[in-house]
Amino acid sequence: MIFTDDTIKRIKKDPFRVIFRAFNKYIFGTMRYKKGKGYDAALYWQDRFSKYKDSIKGPGDEGLTEKENLEMYNQAKKTFLKFCKAEKISFTKSKVLEIGPGTGFYTGILKNSGVKNYTGLDITDVAFSKLKKEYPYFRFIKRDITKFSPTEKYDVVVMIDVIEHIVEEEKLKKAMENISRSLGSKGVFILAPIMRNSKKKFFYVRYWTLEELEVILKNHKFSKPIRFRNGYLVSVRHRYNSFQNS
Repeated sequence: MIFTDDTIKRIKKDPFRVIFRAFNKYIFGTMRYKKGKGYDAALYWQDRFSKYKDSIKGPGDEGLTEKENLEMYNQAKKTFLKFCKAEKISFTKSKVLEIGPGTGFYTGILKNSGVKNYTGLDITDVAFSKLKKEYPYFRFIKRDITKFSPTEKYDVVVMIDVIEHIVEEEKLKKAMENISRSLGSKGVFILAPIMRNSKKKFFYVRYWTLEELEVILKNHKFSKPIRFRNGYLVSVRHRYNSFQNS
C-alpha cells in the first residue's frame, strides 16, 4: 500500500485514530453501505450527517479537526467567490440550484452573495430542518441527482464536493445529463473537485477527470480549471443553445 504525504502526517500525529478510522471505512463501512458496484449513498450520508450534526466534519474531512476543516473550507470559499466573480455571475439576478447543500456551507455563501431564488437538492434531508430555519425563503428538496431530473431551468447550478461521491460511471453520466437539462441556455454550471487522475479511492469516493467529463458533456464548453483544494474548479456552459432540446 502506498501512503500519501498527508496520510503519513496523520499516522505520525495519531496512529491509533488512523487505524480506527481505517477499520471503520474499509471493514464496517463496506459491510454497511456496499451495494452492487457502488454504495447506498442515501444511507451513508444520512448516517454521516446524523453523526456530526452541525459540525463541518459532516461534509468535510473526518480525519481533520474542526479547526482544520474550517480553515480548508474558508480557503475554498475565497477561491469559489473569486472564480464566480471572474465568471461574471450575478447571484442577485440568478435562479440558483445547489446540488448537495449538505449542512449548508455553500448555501450560506450563496445567500450572502445575494441569491434570492434558490433550490437545494440533496440525497438526504437530515439537515433540512436546520437549513429551513436559517433560510426560510429557500427551497430544499430530497432527491438523488443521479435519478432525478429537475423540471425547472436554472441560471446557475452549483455542485461542490459531490461529484467524487458518485462512484459509478453510469450514475455520473445520468447526473450530468440531468444537470444539463436543468441548465438554462445561457446558464453556468460550477463544479468541483475535478481531479488530475481518475481512480477509485474508497467505496464512497471516486476521482473523475476533466477528460472523462468532456466525453459525457460533449456539447458543452469548459472553463480553464483552477486549483481548488486537492483538485480543480471549473465552469460548464452549453455550447449550443439548442442542445437542451436535442
